[in-house]
Amino acid sequence: MFKSEKSKKIISAAVFIAVFSLTVAFIGFNATSKQTKICRLKLEIVTTALKKYNLEEKQFPESLAVLKDLKYLNSGDILDVWGSDFIYVPCYKEQGKKKIVVTYILSSAGKDKKNWTKDDIQ
Repeated sequence: MFKSEKSKKIISAAVFIAVFSLTVAFIGFNATSKQTKICRLKLEIVTTALKKYNLEEKQFPESLAVLKDLKYLNSGDILDVWGSDFIYVPCYKEQGKKKIVVTYILSSAGKDKKNWTKDDIQ
């Protein structure tokens, strides 16, 4: 089938490189998927704390630092897996003479650490 031993070695090397490249690509993708899953779990922890705060205070906090200060969360809970603060945007509604936080946006800036890009995690 092969004209020479050299051709056989070249084909074998090419097959090895292709398999190796696919393996590395899969492992890299898998690592990113694991980080994304862990980040989503951390977001769930923060969401649970936000809901608990809301049940007790009848509004959401103005920042995640409030949840940390009141011991709903630990310092590490408000950081994503890449070490950045979670993005927390409170949405206000006027109630009488004061504004209260009635809902929020919560996400992670993702691996690129830039807000509002395609790798953000919600």
